[in-house]
Order: sequence, then structure tokens, then C-alpha cells
Amino acid sequence: MAWCPRAIGESSETLRDSQGTAPWLPELPPTVRRSDLPPDRGRAPDTVALALADLPDQQRRDVVRWNPRQGHLLVVGEPGSGRTTALRTAAAGARQLGWHVHAVGFDSPPLPMDDLGTVVGVDDPRRLARLLTLLADRVRTADGARDGHSAAHEAAGPRQLVLVDGWEAALESLDAWGRGGAGRLLLDLLRDGLARGVTVAAASGATARMAALGGHFHDRLVLGMDAVDQVLAGVPTELTGLPRRPGRAVRLRGAEAHECQIALPDDLSAGSRLVDGPPPLRLRAIPDKVALSDLVGGDGPAAGQNLVPVGLGGDDTDVVCVDVSRGALVAGPPGSGRTTALAVLARGLLRAGRPVAVVGTDPVLIGVPGVRWASGPADVAALLDELSDAHRGGLEGVDLLVDDLDVLDHLHPVEAERLAQASAARSTGLRVRLIASARTGRAATAYREPIARLRSVRAGLVLDPLEPGSGDVFGVDLATVVDPSRAHAAGRGALVHGRELTPAQVAGLAPG
Repeated sequence: MAWCPRAIGESSETLRDSQGTAPWLPELPPTVRRSDLPPDRGRAPDTVALALADLPDQQRRDVVRWNPRQGHLLVVGEPGSGRTTALRTAAAGARQLGWHVHAVGFDSPPLPMDDLGTVVGVDDPRRLARLLTLLADRVRTADGARDGHSAAHEAAGPRQLVLVDGWEAALESLDAWGRGGAGRLLLDLLRDGLARGVTVAAASGATARMAALGGHFHDRLVLGMDAVDQVLAGVPTELTGLPRRPGRAVRLRGAEAHECQIALPDDLSAGSRLVDGPPPLRLRAIPDKVALSDLVGGDGPAAGQNLVPVGLGGDDTDVVCVDVSRGALVAGPPGSGRTTALAVLARGLLRAGRPVAVVGTDPVLIGVPGVRWASGPADVAALLDELSDAHRGGLEGVDLLVDDLDVLDHLHPVEAERLAQASAARSTGLRVRLIASARTGRAATAYREPIARLRSVRAGLVLDPLEPGSGDVFGVDLATVVDPSRAHAAGRGALVHGRELTPAQVAGLAPG
């Protein structure tokens, strides 16, 4: 029996040595930063560290990594659950991999602006649709390259990550814009973008529509919802009772499901792994106000006697010009800024050294400094006689800007007929280039000269493009250039050159 005391003593020492050691790890910490996560040490160089996962079956923890080359990312959760933070973390990791990152629907930029491509809200469907269209063009270009067995160049370019904070809101905004149905651009990106270098990371609430789209997302993070919504989102029942705190999530990938804590992004100002290549695609918002001084310089088309600066617009919000080589028409309802647009064009023509004559009653136009001839609508005949005298004195051509040409045609048809004859002359006599404004409805239905001829030129501006009849002025659909929140603002409109459309804001006449 001597072995008994010895065995008891050894058991006591074993229990004493193991005292306080639990067979499981403590609860995940409530806060984790990306810098706190263990490095991958080269095992997964193309992945983004998103969270710290608890693996109780293996009595260890691991880093949740997402490979944006292999699949889209969906973050599902209620407001305040940390879903936006998850997208910010994904953005920081992708940027450090050298990806170009575009942000949709964020209240504040997810990264420093210099690290982002296009930043657009869901309340700006025109710019959002334009971004998705250009990314889709990238997809089609890649398809063409692969068909021609020359995809290497495309594959070497920076890959694109589109972050969408509020998927449902983005879809609704796109579907309500223009002719409707633009939401398909987002859905097409889910289906076709991945293999061509465009990945989506989206955040949304738990809805039936998102559940139906779940199969398009390779990785999913489910945060802060009640047990029923978690089960509907695919969370196993044994993980539905997790603490509902910001950043606490269940990561789902295929049949795998793990509890995790989303990592907070670190400051990206240092250590970004940038790549050589083109700058990211940045579609800039068109400003609400443009000064005349903004039209000087810029990278837009070279201004001259045929291309006249009128405002800012387009993808880069640069100087945009009206092609007046064959005349031009400015259409819009009252208060849309027609007269101001003509005045800006008059100033541009004068800067280019062109002789300018104006017809109108508004001092904004007839008072433009440098105009040599000016008259009211009833005095057009006298003005044309004066211009003919100047032609005999050596004047070869003149730009004639007429405000409210439709009103002149209605009240003074004889003078309007003389204008039509003067501007139609090509071989002999004084060359008169007619640039005029008219109300949208009158311009869209005009069949008499000279408005009908200006319509056929298909060059000019359509202001307030939501006004009925706007698309009929030049026979082009303006839906793709309408900013719903600014459609009726003075000076906001569509620059038309043939079938090419550019959204634009006309410059105001206030100094600088």
C-alpha cells in the first residue's frame, strides 16, 4: 500500500499545476485593429485581413482573410452593427494590395481621398451609373482581348474594387433614374465583373432581395441581427446566440461558419503598397456654381473661334465648349439660364477675336463688354442693314447672338425671315453665324427657319433637361445626363454635339 500516498501526492501536484487553465480560449476581444492581427508571412499575399476568428473546435484563433480576386464580399447587418467599418477595413486592405477603390454611398470617405477613385453617393445616380458603365466597358474590353488571345495587358492593370454601403438604396436610386432599370448595371457587375478584374464589396440590411443574391458573394459577414434574421442569412443555429455588439460577426464561406470580431482599419497614410500604372478612375461631381474665371485654362478642348467655353462638366468636371462652327441653339424653359449662356458664349467669342452682334432686351446680353452691334427684336432689320454696310467696309463675318428667337419669330416674322436668309448665305455676301436661344417647347416643335435649321445642326445646350420636350430639341435622349437633384437648377443642362452628350453647368456672370 506504499504506492497510495505517492499516487495521491502526484495527483495533487498535477491538479495544482493545471489550476486556472480552462479547456477553451477566452471570449474574443470587443476591439481589434488590423495591425493587431498576426501577419500571413507570405502564405496568402493577395488576401485582405478582415477579422479575428474564434475556432473553438481547434482551441485556437485565426485571421479571417478575404481574397478579392476569388469572390465578392457581402456584409449583412443592422445600422450600427459595424457593417460600414467592415467595408472600410476591406478598402484599406485592397488599397495596400494596389487595387483601385471606388466608394458608393458612404457618409464620409472610407479612405483618404488621394487613395480613392470615384466617390459617389446613392443620391447621385447619374454619376453612379456612369461609373458602373465605364467599369462594364472595362469588362467588355477584357472580353475582346481574351477573344483575341491578348489579355495580358488588361490583366496587368490595377484591379478595381467597388464598395457599396447600402446596396438596396443604390439599386432603388438607379432604378428610379432616367428611363428606369439602371439597377441592372450593379447586378451585371456581380455576374460578369469578377473574372475581368472588378470585385464588389457590399453592405446591406437583411432583406429578401439580398438573400436571393447571396449566391453571388463568395464571402459573407453577418453582424448584429436577431436570431431569426441570422438563420435566414445562413448562420447555423448554434451561432445565433452570439453577443450583439459592434463588429461581432459570423463569417460564412461555403459550409464554414465562424464567430469573429471585425478589425478596425489602421491609418493608411503610411505603408500603402501602390503600383505603377494609370491613376484611378475619378468621376467628379459637377459644381453647383461656376465662375467665368474657371473657364480660363483647364484640360478641356482647346477654345477658339469654333469651340467656345461655356461651363464645366463631363467626367473630369473640366471646361466644356459649344461647337458653334455651324451655329448653335440654346434651349430651356424660362429661368433656366438661356440668356446667361448666350452672354457667356458672347464673351468667349470676343476673347477669340470674333466680331459679335447681339439681339435681345436683357442687359445681361446686350451689355456684354466689347459687343459692337446690339439691337432689340423689333430693330433686327436695321441691325442687318448696319452689318451689310460694315461688310462693304471690309467685315467678312460676324457672330449674331439672338435671345428668345422663338419670340422674335412669333412677333416679328419678317425680321426672323431676314435672319434666316442672312444666316443661310454661304457663297457670297456677309457670313452670319447664328447662335440663338429659344424656349424648349417652341424649339422642339419648330418647323420654320431659322430655328429648324439650328435644330438640324445638333449643336448647343439643352437646359433643365427634365422639361417636357427636351429630348425632341435635337432628337437625342437626355436621360443619361440628368442629375435629378439639380435638373431644374439654373444653368444645369446637357451639352449636345451630334449624338454626343455631356452634362454641364453653365458659368455665371458674377466675378470670379
